[in-house]
Amino acid sequence: MTTGLPSLDRSTLHWRETPPAPIRVGGVLKADGFIAGIAHEPALEVEAPASPEHLIIITLSRRSGCEGEVDGRSWRPAFEIGTAIVLPAGTPSRWRHCEPGASPTCSSRRA
Repeated sequence: MTTGLPSLDRSTLHWRETPPAPIRVGGVLKADGFIAGIAHEPALEVEAPASPEHLIIITLSRRSGCEGEVDGRSWRPAFEIGTAIVLPAGTPSRWRHCEPGASPTCSSRRA
């Protein structure tokens, strides 16, 4: 899958639902070494390798029951609308999350 967002394209995805819902990407903009886009990710697990560029993630919809591991440190972020995460270049991460607005106890099923 090619989305136009290099950090997402290099990631390994594990779907948390059957059949898997697609990742929808829109509005990819590129200028002066900066890439921005909007991605709707369904319930999934993401293993993102260290990226050569900095990555800024801004949440546009509430997500509950998320778990993250950034540079080997685990945490349970509360993704409210407007939450921002900055991942420095060279920082690997893993994410497990539910559908936007899902209950904190979404299924842990992996496809």
